[in-house]
Parts: sequence; structure tokens; C-alpha cells
Amino acid sequence: MKKIAFILVLITVVSTILTVNIFAAKIPLRVVVNGNRINFPDAQPFIDENGRTQVPVRFVSEALG
Repeated sequence: MKKIAFILVLITVVSTILTVNIFAAKIPLRVVVNGNRINFPDAQPFIDENGRTQVPVRFVSEALG
């Protein structure tokens, strides 16, 4: 019984570590407005720790007109 519990705990720990490493990878964000990709020369869009995407408003609003 102890052996089965140890294996289950080990599987849980390994799967948690692998999941965290997969989502920790930095993925460059692209912003597209009306089919045109927006270039951000100074500040780049990013995803914060709460999972929200932060984008400089100036360049998006200029692309919208």
C-alpha cells in the first residue's frame, strides 16, 4: 500500500513540475487589427501574473483610427 501511495505522489509531483515548465515559456505576443500586425517600438505587450494581456493603448487606438 505504501508503494502505491508513493508512486501516486511521485506522479503528481512530476506532472506538476512539467505543467509549470510548459506554461512558464515566454511566447511573443502579436496584436492584429483589421488584418494588419501592429508594431510596438517601445513597450511590448505581455501577460501579467493574473493572466491578463497588457497592451499599449496608443498604438492600438492609432490602428483603429
